[in-house]
Amino acid sequence: MGRVVLYRRVSTKEQADSGLGLAAQRERLAYEAGRRGWADVEWVTDEGVSARTPAADRDHLGPALDAMGEGDVLVVARLDRLSRSVHDFAGLLSRATGRGWSVVALDLGIDTTTPTGELIAHMVVAIAQWEASMIALRTKEGLAQSGKRLGRAKGRPKTGGRKPSPVPPTTEAQVRHLVALDMSPQRIADSLNEFGVPSLGGGRWHRESVRRLLARLPLEPTAR
Repeated sequence: MGRVVLYRRVSTKEQADSGLGLAAQRERLAYEAGRRGWADVEWVTDEGVSARTPAADRDHLGPALDAMGEGDVLVVARLDRLSRSVHDFAGLLSRATGRGWSVVALDLGIDTTTPTGELIAHMVVAIAQWEASMIALRTKEGLAQSGKRLGRAKGRPKTGGRKPSPVPPTTEAQVRHLVALDMSPQRIADSLNEFGVPSLGGGRWHRESVRRLLARLPLEPTAR
């Protein structure tokens, strides 16, 4: 058995949440270490670090990963303490496999020290990649259909009544579709940027610019 690294992480917001806090993670990890008989463990902690920060770029986890070698084990209480990015987690698994160390995430039963746990780890990555691909496909098809409906509507004679919106009609139609998919403002911004829809100012969309737009449109349901 090599080194056992017990990793904890909290963002600035999570530091006040006892369910996600460092003490709760330490308790869970310490219990598992005792259950498995891991006496010689190394604690690594990142405080005030967002899950969006790649694992290798974190102040304390990054150097710990660089030092991981054959037979070592990296343990987290929850997978989201380690990564919320499919790409980042897949890269970690590949790195671990290449250098002979293992990853254990207690909440999902991921444990690459065992064949079953390794299978679960790769299934988590595969399912997440499939889900991301399906969301991208549905979004792309929905935006295309929104554009077609808008084009047909432009060909009809105007009957008056409603005052024209200051928001470009194409953008409004696309945003309505994304809201119907129950996307958050950040997800809407990411999707609009991905498919080349310019913001009202001509640049990229951001969460706050989407929120300002939603406040101007009578949308139902309202994005979170």
